[in-house]
Amino acid sequence: LAARQQSLEIAQAIEHPQWIAGGHIFLGQMYTELLALAEAAAHLQEGLTLAQQIGSSWFSWVGAGSLASLYIWQGDLNAAEKLLADTPETWQPSLFAVRFAQIELALVRQDGDKMLQLLQDILTLAGPPDVPIGAQSYLKGHALTLQGQALALQGRWAEAESVLRQVVSLYETHNIAYHRLWRVYLALGETYQAASQAERAAEAFNTARTHIETLASAIEDNALADNFRRRAIAMIPTAPSLTPRQAAKQEFGGLTRRERQVAAVIAQGLSNQDIADELVVSVKTIEAHVTRILSKLGFSSRAQIAAWAVDRGLASAPPDLDSLSSDKLTSLQ
Repeated sequence: LAARQQSLEIAQAIEHPQWIAGGHIFLGQMYTELLALAEAAAHLQEGLTLAQQIGSSWFSWVGAGSLASLYIWQGDLNAAEKLLADTPETWQPSLFAVRFAQIELALVRQDGDKMLQLLQDILTLAGPPDVPIGAQSYLKGHALTLQGQALALQGRWAEAESVLRQVVSLYETHNIAYHRLWRVYLALGETYQAASQAERAAEAFNTARTHIETLASAIEDNALADNFRRRAIAMIPTAPSLTPRQAAKQEFGGLTRRERQVAAVIAQGLSNQDIADELVVSVKTIEAHVTRILSKLGFSSRAQIAAWAVDRGLASAPPDLDSLSSDKLTSLQ
């Protein structure tokens, strides 16, 4: 932010109108990222007006697209549409900001088909993100985030997750656009929530909150930091209440009801065959349950499972945990 402000001041000092227009637009984009919408609007409007006055097509289009995106953030879709209507209809790379705004408008209207159609040109322009190259990686990351959201709108949950995870990898591997990670995790959480995966949604939303807090703590202006934190956190949906079954699973290390039953019987010192007889299932089924229990709880022995079951109130303590001798710790393979 400080660098953007300094760039604008230098442009003003040397009275370079095109750079002044660009300085206002870039500063407005930065304020938009920080959710300081009033400040963003002031700079974007001033930059766009100056760009149009001096006949700078590139800055006019970047300014128009950025201001339209801001209007969408503010919920003023009519203003965004009106602004976009004055931009060229034929695609060219210089219209990337305009195209992003058009895609964001389709997102708000939950039109996944239109989003994917509009994304084709930008995804082709950005190319593979093997090596971070300036704006190319920024374009790729933002485009892929929108693609993931479009796929989620179509109910293509697995594809949406894969694309959004690719964005996380792009940003983290190349250490670029780190300030956008919270939005990616927000999109991931919304995808999981729409797919009825409450636990994964909660995890993604918590990660988004962590990134929001990290970014807010790096903002030197306290008022700006507080505003960003408040607005960003407000965008995270409230997690729905867990069902009794989900709550129990969360409380007991992710174990299912049947796995909890098996853990409780293990605490009694029974072998796999004994457990299978008691629960009326095959020995192989019990072996599979035990293997999953060990994996979920991070344990390496049945004695640990027994101690855990007793500690969690799933079973009473046996006379001696050492009674779970090797002859009863049957092979798990």
